[in-house]
Amino acid sequence: MIKKTVLLAFVCAFTTLAFSQKPANTNSQKPANANPPTAEQRAARITAKMKKDLSLNATQEAQVNQINIDAAKRTDAIMKQVKDQKTATKDQKASSKDQITASEKQRDTELQKVLTSEQYTKYLQLKEEKKQEAMQKRAEKKDAQNKDAQNTSKPAPKK
Repeated sequence: MIKKTVLLAFVCAFTTLAFSQKPANTNSQKPANANPPTAEQRAARITAKMKKDLSLNATQEAQVNQINIDAAKRTDAIMKQVKDQKTATKDQKASSKDQITASEKQRDTELQKVLTSEQYTKYLQLKEEKKQEAMQKRAEKKDAQNKDAQNTSKPAPKK
């Protein structure tokens, strides 16, 4: 009887500990059900960074913000099309990527009209740096995934 009681207490304690642990959030820091920022919110964040990095004046800031809002809305529309096509083919995905690239070029052309030549040159430099950082992060993530796949595919060592 005492053995059964001790065993039951042990099982209860173990179960409580197991369920009290926080699940690992492996995908990102934000919960999956968090609302993504709106086009206007994203544009405001981008414009604030551009104001700081490029020393925009008030007129430029207003114009840049509108350009960023328009670009974010175009991107949202393209992404919605892809999402609506639940089984998008490679061609459809490539087409949406081309559309986003065209939208970015349009944004750059509009920004070039608003920014001074020095500001626009600095903007392009910062954009390229950000692109390189993103590519590096992507490569590091891919390397980490490959290492994990290699580690899980190896058989367990024999004792």
